[in-house]
Amino acid sequence: MVQVQVVRRTKPRPITFYRAAPYTIWHPTEAQIKMRRLMAQVAKKYKGLKGFDPKTGLPIIAAKVREELKGVRVTKRRKRKKLDERIEAETFLRLISLKYKVARAVALAKLREVGLRP
Repeated sequence: MVQVQVVRRTKPRPITFYRAAPYTIWHPTEAQIKMRRLMAQVAKKYKGLKGFDPKTGLPIIAAKVREELKGVRVTKRRKRKKLDERIEAETFLRLISLKYKVARAVALAKLREVGLRP
């Protein structure tokens, strides 16, 4: 069963659409796990505070977490190998090409449906 999310985007124009939920919801990366633990530790420190922060408009605990964790990194960035970059770029180009081929095929099918010849 595929989990679906409803996404509401407001810029550049308001639009709502569905998408498959990201894999990392159920299988977070090591860095996501570490960051979630760190956020929980900071939030626990301010447990019991109520109200909103006047500067940010966020709940006080969320504002404190944001303030304390600003710029924090939990893992080092790995340098990507040249081969990985090439493979990723080639895959991206192939996906774009496939996207246009599918769009063209759909457009031609619609034209045939209407009775027009391409």
